[in-house]
Amino acid sequence: MTKKTILVLAVAMIICLALHLVRFSASPPGFNADEAAYGYNAYSILKTGKDEFGTPLPLLRLRSYGDNKLPGYMYATIPSVALLGLNEFSVRLPTIMSALLLVLVIYLLAREATNHEATARIAALLAAITPSLNMLSRHAHESVLMTLLISISAWCMLRIINQKNNLWWYSLGAVIAASFALYTYHSARIFYAVMIPTLGYMLWRSHKKTVFMVSLLVACLFIIPFTIAELSTPPSRLANLFIGTNTGVAAMQQELAIMSGKSPFSTMVFVVGNEIMNRYVSYFSPQYLAYHGDTNVRFGYQSMGPLSLIELGFAILGIYWALRNYQKRGVWVLLGIFLITPIPGALTWQEYSVIRTYTLFVPLIIFAAIGITMAVGAIKNKQKIWSYGLALILLGHIALTARTWEYFLVHYPSRALVIRTWEAGYSELASFVKQNYQTYDHFYITTDVGQSYMFLLFYLKYPPQDYQAAAQTSKPDEYGYSQVPGFDKFSFSNAAELPPQLPPGKPVIQVLTESQAKTLSDPAGLQRTELQRIVKGTETIFVIYAVSVPPKSIGYRTTTE
Repeated sequence: MTKKTILVLAVAMIICLALHLVRFSASPPGFNADEAAYGYNAYSILKTGKDEFGTPLPLLRLRSYGDNKLPGYMYATIPSVALLGLNEFSVRLPTIMSALLLVLVIYLLAREATNHEATARIAALLAAITPSLNMLSRHAHESVLMTLLISISAWCMLRIINQKNNLWWYSLGAVIAASFALYTYHSARIFYAVMIPTLGYMLWRSHKKTVFMVSLLVACLFIIPFTIAELSTPPSRLANLFIGTNTGVAAMQQELAIMSGKSPFSTMVFVVGNEIMNRYVSYFSPQYLAYHGDTNVRFGYQSMGPLSLIELGFAILGIYWALRNYQKRGVWVLLGIFLITPIPGALTWQEYSVIRTYTLFVPLIIFAAIGITMAVGAIKNKQKIWSYGLALILLGHIALTARTWEYFLVHYPSRALVIRTWEAGYSELASFVKQNYQTYDHFYITTDVGQSYMFLLFYLKYPPQDYQAAAQTSKPDEYGYSQVPGFDKFSFSNAAELPPQLPPGKPVIQVLTESQAKTLSDPAGLQRTELQRIVKGTETIFVIYAVSVPPKSIGYRTTTE
């Protein structure tokens, strides 16, 4: 690696880090329940060796909200929580580090696939600034870590293809990286099912039988317990996301069946298959890649396209080159990742999902770098006007990318829907609880804004050993999530319902949303005082009341009656 390459990589990683730290606490405007769950469970294991429910070192599944999360990201969070304490930054640090390392790995992938240093440098610079990779990694999401591991595995496979030394190291590296990815995010199942057999075929065909057998053994050490966990504690959330269970698709099939009778084209198999195919193809469309991105406003927003149109144009040039040269230097590995990645997104009912197709942007960025290199080569011996034109186009890409970042950092976090989707306001609510914990006997808190119990555990740094002793959950709801009814002085319900009896003269706290507060209808004898409103941007998230019953009240039952 030359000094020039080291300088380019250093600049790229500094830019990438700056884009992750600028307005860190402002955009995104909140800290969601899954982030809090990973952080608090890491904190719990750090303190007690057990998760929030008292399970010792859960290696296969994390019970969490009843959705049986994969535990990889939680374990990746333990070092940063140990070093920096339990806070938002320590929980998000693993994704930030993954994004920084991804810049380096994309450089390595591009160099290995093209054997062209300039292309690899361009790929690193694109990876450092592109919104598609770096917006999602500003918060804690396991798909970023999964993509890093899958990319490392792909690089190891390219090294096996392009050189014959150190096969042991690269084979084991490919297997171990892909296997760890299996425990980070559900989309990794698709990659694992393709990459590991492909690696085995490569080793067997090259007559490296010993390397093949050892790699197979290592893969089995990961896949066997994973399969057992899949059968014993299946992730309920996946079943709810599958497009075949969507009521809209079922209604479409019923309508077709009524109109066409017993036609094979009106069967559920055909309808679901057609929807999956349409969704798969849609992930390659400019609508998704350059205009809209994720339809969930937590991960995307209109005017925040993952790629610029110019970058997409260069990527198409790069794809053309890859299709013509797929047999050279393992370029087919990049094409394989490009074609495999949309499958998990296509299997769900959500129209577009960045989190399920995040890995797609790794080959796309490399293809864009190849396209830029091709454009530079095409005008090399032409008049200067061509060079000026290409420079203008590249400046246009930088301008469009900067505009997307400006929108994300300034405008996006001020949108009302974004603020509410991000479950903002819990940090301020926890501060109120800390200040008033000794003053009030009980806190009744709405669950209308996410998993309230977890946010209090997280922000209060509630002692894990105390919570483990009292943790209880309800049965999972229709979406696969369970609820915690309460712990310590806290009770949680949708409308923060008060009990039928209250101790006279002793106020309690009731925390409601603004819409719930507007529809209050208190019985006679109940006294209510508004103490505080928690406001984020233009939105009132919580309204906090002190509620009490006078000692001689006749309109509301008390515990002395």
